[in-house]
Amino acid sequence: MLSKSRFLSGLQCHLRLRYSCFNRNLASETSYAQQAIFDMGHEVGELATRLYPGGILIEEDHLHHEEAVQTTLKVMRDKKAKSIFIYTRYEKRIIKELSEHFPQFHDEFVFIRDRFKDLHALIKQYFYQPGFHGSFSIKSVLPTLVPDMDYGNLPIQEGTQASLEYIRMIDPSTSSEEKQKIREELLRYCGHDTLAMVKIREEILNRF
Repeated sequence: MLSKSRFLSGLQCHLRLRYSCFNRNLASETSYAQQAIFDMGHEVGELATRLYPGGILIEEDHLHHEEAVQTTLKVMRDKKAKSIFIYTRYEKRIIKELSEHFPQFHDEFVFIRDRFKDLHALIKQYFYQPGFHGSFSIKSVLPTLVPDMDYGNLPIQEGTQASLEYIRMIDPSTSSEEKQKIREELLRYCGHDTLAMVKIREEILNRF
C-alpha cells in the first residue's frame, strides 16, 4: 500500500513530495525516524502475507505513488470481495483524500469506498451488551463478543501505548535488542487488531 508518511508529506508540501520522489538529490536525507517508519511498513506487509498466504502484496515502494494506487485499485476490483470491513471511518477518510489527490481515479475510489462496511457503526446502531460498559471501541466490544480473545495478554494493549512505544523504538538511545522487542510487540498488537475485526464479524453473523 502507499506509505502513510510519504502521503502525509505530500499533503504538507507538494514540492517536498516532488523532490522526494523525482529529485532525490535535492531532498533532505532520510532521518532515522523516517527510515524506521519505512522499515516497519515493509515488515507489516511481509508478516501479513505470511499469516494470510492468499493475500496480495502491493510491491511498489514510496517512490511510486501513482503506480501503487493503480495496483491497489486493480486488486480491489475483485468482485468476489463484495464488502471490505473496517472499524470506524479512518479508511474512508484516507480513500477520500486519495481521490482528491488522484482525481483521475476518483470513480474507482468511490466504488471502493461504497463497499466499506463499518463494523463500529453497525454495532453502535443495532447491538449493545452490558459488557460494553457504554463504549463501542474495539477494546470493549471484542472481549464481550469473543470472550477468549482480548488485549489483556498483550504487552501493548491500546493505541496510545502503541504510539509511545513506537517513539521509544525509533529513539537512537534505545538498544538494538529493545528495538527488536518493541517491534515484535507492535506487530503482534496490529495483528490482534485485524484479527479482532474478523472475529467480531463472525460472531455477529452467528448471532443473527
